[in-house]
Amino acid sequence: MSTKVVNSIRITTEQLADVLEACINSGVNVYVEGTAGIGKTEIANQVCQKLDIKPYKHRLADAEPSDLRGMPVVSGEDADGNPTMKFSRPDDIPPKSGKCVWILDELNRANRSVMNSVMQATDDTKRVGSHSLSRDLVVIACGNPSTDNNYDVGELDLALNNRFLHVTVESSVDSLVTYAASKAWDKSVIGFMKLTRSNLFTTSTTNSGAVCTPRSLERLSKIVPVTGNMSKENALALFQGCIGAELGMAFYSFRYELRPVEFSELMTKDGKARLDSHCSETGYRADLLGLTLDSIIESLKDKKTLTTTDVGAVQYFLRTVQAEQSAASIATLAAKCKHVLLHPTIAQDVLLRDRLQRVK
Repeated sequence: MSTKVVNSIRITTEQLADVLEACINSGVNVYVEGTAGIGKTEIANQVCQKLDIKPYKHRLADAEPSDLRGMPVVSGEDADGNPTMKFSRPDDIPPKSGKCVWILDELNRANRSVMNSVMQATDDTKRVGSHSLSRDLVVIACGNPSTDNNYDVGELDLALNNRFLHVTVESSVDSLVTYAASKAWDKSVIGFMKLTRSNLFTTSTTNSGAVCTPRSLERLSKIVPVTGNMSKENALALFQGCIGAELGMAFYSFRYELRPVEFSELMTKDGKARLDSHCSETGYRADLLGLTLDSIIESLKDKKTLTTTDVGAVQYFLRTVQAEQSAASIATLAAKCKHVLLHPTIAQDVLLRDRLQRVK
């Protein structure tokens, strides 16, 4: 059955952190819908860490009402000597006071009794069962898309829907690339994401195997370094097992056949040969040259003192690529790495001088 989503707005993963921070600061509960592995829960955790707020977490797909409301225990006797019962307070639900966040993952997979407990926690009573919750509690609930047949999700009724601000999150390659670089993902995976872009997060409703998501790409990044000594056939099987048959094959081709030249390779024999190939009339690849330029910028943007090898690699790149690409590369370097262009060896290069003057 499909989830009834009320007033949902579409945002990117890059925007989600700001939205969640605004909801936490204003005390507004929020329901985040997005495909599996897109980073909904991870981003919620990062926002809580930034705000120095402890997140309480429950995965509701396999939760029972007692996980939230507690188990009944004998608490004493009534006037007639009959045992009385109360529900013990689970130690992993939010406290009675203080600013706190409750991250409820897979809400639209929960059973109806669990959903009713969530409804109670998000109304004005701020309770779950017999247990009081902090008046400053904010609930961040997450779920998978209701309109995608790949997901077996349940239904939130209008009353529960109406307790949340709703956002639908879509994958952003740019934000994922930034995240991947900060976590030191394998460089070939980052390059592949940049190159593939618009075709990266496509899934088929008939695909019951691996699909490409931020989570599966992170898994691919962990797999790649251990494939160095295995056969290419076995490496291909692992790549396809991470991100699906079609994209797995595309990544295989990218890594072994279309691999861009990294900055550290520019002055090596193999690196120069591959750069020459990417610049040739028959094998010209502006996209791969763009990835090489990205590698140069990433390696030198914070480096104040350039070595002879650094300067030689940049100079070799700018002199090797075609004139139009060289001019575009110089413009990009001027915007992001201008100190590299100001180095005397590059600034005084006769071949590059005219192009340098255009962007100074």
